[in-house]
Amino acid sequence: MSGQGYHGDSGSTSNVAKLHEYRLSISMLYHIFSKTLGWVSAPEAVLLIILIIGSALLWTRWARLARVIVSAVTVVFMAIAALPIGSWLLSPLEDRFAGPGVPPAQVYGIIVLGGSRSLGKSIARDQVVLNGNSERLTMMATLARRYPRARLVFTGGSNRLFSRPEREADIAHRLLVELGVDTARLLLERESRNTWENATNSFDLVKPLPGQTWLLITSARHMPRAMGAFRKAGWQIQPYPVDYRTSGRGSWFRIRWNFYSGMSGLRHGLHEWIGLIVYWALDRSDDIFPGPRL
Repeated sequence: MSGQGYHGDSGSTSNVAKLHEYRLSISMLYHIFSKTLGWVSAPEAVLLIILIIGSALLWTRWARLARVIVSAVTVVFMAIAALPIGSWLLSPLEDRFAGPGVPPAQVYGIIVLGGSRSLGKSIARDQVVLNGNSERLTMMATLARRYPRARLVFTGGSNRLFSRPEREADIAHRLLVELGVDTARLLLERESRNTWENATNSFDLVKPLPGQTWLLITSARHMPRAMGAFRKAGWQIQPYPVDYRTSGRGSWFRIRWNFYSGMSGLRHGLHEWIGLIVYWALDRSDDIFPGPRL
């Protein structure tokens, strides 16, 4: 009997190990795919490739078609520079979850997603180099002071195809120390490469209990996908969006001439909308466009 019992435990452990290996394999394949092919879906890359093809065809018997291609790409570039296309994509994402308004009276923990610093530059310059998502970390420091007993979790590793020993969590730790945050309260999750791993790895690290109030800090445009992933992973969590790129209503028909800003908004918007569809298709989100729950 004891031998049979041991065999059953061994088989169960083996199945769990195989399931873990399977998930790791799927996660690795997804990471490789997103890093090697993801850049092709960037609008500036696609438009540049089309423009190069059109320019090359100008010197062939397909010159008439080439002029059409080059002219079309030029019109698209002008539209991106003049029209708030990025705002049209970003506003629904950023408005999906309202800001916190009156903060909760008590908070058990605060989770901040990575993506707010430049890992390569921080390492090269030996100081913290932040990017346009820096509000994620500055808000973490602000809320850490507001809720002095709340647990703090930063989740972020390296999203590079060939990872370095350094992790984004290490850079975040350094900045939080410089900002005066008590890092004895801080848990660092260093292995995540994407939002789904942020959710699942943090859940395994923290093991939150029902009834605990946790705040999730990330960029407003990213909040729908992040909330969908965290809910799917089992979290009961409240959104705390930061890092807004749009001002809300009033910018839908504003004409301006800023190609950099227009392309940046278009890139970020497409990235999130495509991410929402992919996460839903891969069953990594509880909805195709997660929103507030009544």
